[in-house]
Amino acid sequence: MSLAGKVVAFTGKLESFTRAEAASKVKDSGGVVSSSVTKKTTHLVVGTDGKVDKASPGTVVWTEAEFTAAITPTSSVDANVESAPTPPMVIHVSVKDEVDPQPVLEGKVVSFTGKLESFTRAEAASKVKDAGGVVSSSVTKKTTHLVVGSDGKVDKAAPGTVVWTETEFTAALAKATSKAVPSPTSPVAMSVKNEATSAAVGKGKKRAAAAPPTTPEKKPKTEATIKSSPVRVTTRKPDKHLAGRDQFTIVDDFTTDLMQTNIGENNNKFYILQLVATSGQYHVFTRWGRLGDVGQQQLADCGDDLDKAILLFEKKFKDKTKNKWSDRHAFVKHDLQYQLVELDASESGDGGGGGDAAMGKLSAAQVHKGQAVLDKLLVALERNPGAVTALSGEYYSLIPTLSGRQRPPPLDSIELIHEKAALLDTTLTLYFSRSENRTAIRKYFNYLRVFLEAMCRMPQKEQTLWRGVSVDLFDAYEPGKVITWWGVSSCTSDENVARNFMRSCGGSCTLLRVRCKTAMDISVLSMFPGEKECLLAPGTQLKVVKRTRNGNIAEIEVEEVGRAI
Repeated sequence: MSLAGKVVAFTGKLESFTRAEAASKVKDSGGVVSSSVTKKTTHLVVGTDGKVDKASPGTVVWTEAEFTAAITPTSSVDANVESAPTPPMVIHVSVKDEVDPQPVLEGKVVSFTGKLESFTRAEAASKVKDAGGVVSSSVTKKTTHLVVGSDGKVDKAAPGTVVWTETEFTAALAKATSKAVPSPTSPVAMSVKNEATSAAVGKGKKRAAAAPPTTPEKKPKTEATIKSSPVRVTTRKPDKHLAGRDQFTIVDDFTTDLMQTNIGENNNKFYILQLVATSGQYHVFTRWGRLGDVGQQQLADCGDDLDKAILLFEKKFKDKTKNKWSDRHAFVKHDLQYQLVELDASESGDGGGGGDAAMGKLSAAQVHKGQAVLDKLLVALERNPGAVTALSGEYYSLIPTLSGRQRPPPLDSIELIHEKAALLDTTLTLYFSRSENRTAIRKYFNYLRVFLEAMCRMPQKEQTLWRGVSVDLFDAYEPGKVITWWGVSSCTSDENVARNFMRSCGGSCTLLRVRCKTAMDISVLSMFPGEKECLLAPGTQLKVVKRTRNGNIAEIEVEEVGRAI
């Protein structure tokens, strides 16, 4: 039996299927699944302990056996079903109608509902734009095409809207890039039923007329083979201060870190925004506060409605930045609004204690933006000193910097600007040295060889060193794990020096106790001999011995076990 135009809901526990499997079978039969019983529900499948009290008069109630019979091609619906409504008119649209002439979505307005399996929302939106279409973040009267993913809902679609499954959406896009022309009658989409053209339902208890046999719809053929995308692996984890963090996952790429520094108002605050899911339920998580503090947090429950969660996420992003989420790749910073902080793709969110969780490993593009602001500051020092404070705030928003409860210092001297420039240069060097693309550091090989040769000629000794780090490394440093420090690592032989550094950070941090064999004491060469500075060469490999927490300090002991280069 075809379920085209039917809205099916389930109640109670099913014995033969999981809810997901049953929902899939409904969709395969042309129907729509409702997560709850509403006035639009046409069929209610009742399992063990199911309840029918919420079903509206006229709703067809099926046992699980009757449901199974209905979706089995060789079976017919039980003869006792009363007055089933005549199937609504279904308008089929051929691939040729939708695709030709190219581009496939020229002048079309496309919306998405539910979770897509092969794309993130951003990737799907990009493909729509490439095909000449326009993306609407919500379903409106102007929406011409609605792409329905898992748990998607079509109840808001206007009559005449073309409804595509994700497979049909992919097929239409593939048609645009291939030269294949399918049969003009091969349907790839179903129009939302037009209520005005539905056949009237007879009164009384007469059996409904049997629906005419339907020919199974053929999927459109194209020359291009549509390969299923691999399952996406999201590197970023839910925020570390979210209770029950391990039970949640981030949906697609709906996670962002925002920063706002206003020196005049002594603002140095972060805002973390994530759309997370657990057991089929969606939530929008936010955490905000002064950089270095844990701050406040909120977990907004959106139930099983992914579209509702996405709309809430996008609204919060726009409220804080005045930018649309779909336009974030062309982000524009507005006065008194938050700046978008771009993190490197490898950033998992494990580091960065307190508010500093928003400050993981910055992307190279983000660092370059910071360098551009430093160039503006050098010009402003000479030509427009009045702009220094605002530009300093812009720099701190791009390159978040802890300042405790004190006002972030304006970068009002050449020395301070050069200090920040050196920091960013070092960050970029470390970024390239850790890149999987090793050719990116080839130009540094000769310099690195000279540097390593010089380090090898320095006296090395076995001793315990200390290192304070302004981020929380507790989760990343698991006992027994071997960590490679690729940069030149500055440590101290005086524990108090490391602890004093951490106290100045103002937030969660890490104290590393390093039992090393190749420590190089450079205190006699340093401008600050009291810091008792020692170096470890690039590529030093350290094994995690143990870790403990002491308030907001993660204390980790490591021992040197080798050298990677």
